Amino acid sequence: MIREPMPTTEQIRAYLTAHDWRPGWAIGSVGAMYVYRELSDDGNPLTVFVPASEAFDDYTQRVLDIADSLRVLERRDREAVLADMLATDPTPAPRTPPVPVP
Repeated sequence: MIREPMPTTEQIRAYLTAHDWRPGWAIGSVGAMYVYRELSDDGNPLTVFVPASEAFDDYTQRVLDIADSLRVLERRDREAVLADMLATDPTPAPRTPPVPVP
């Protein structure tokens, strides 16, 4: 079953960044590849494609592809991964100034 709504691209990027993925390289204006901190068992980088926006053709399928890749790595089911991505707050935490030491 496909859940609705799908996480936004901002939520996906925030989720990936919080789980040891980093932006890799842009693919024109359509999106970007994200790279995991560890290599696969065969020594190749683990990557996922993140569309640039929800207007991307076949956006739902791309999100499901990301969730399927993550479910294997995280050893969880796809619905749990999607739920966590959807619950991710994409806004960065505000920076607080350091507390002065007296």
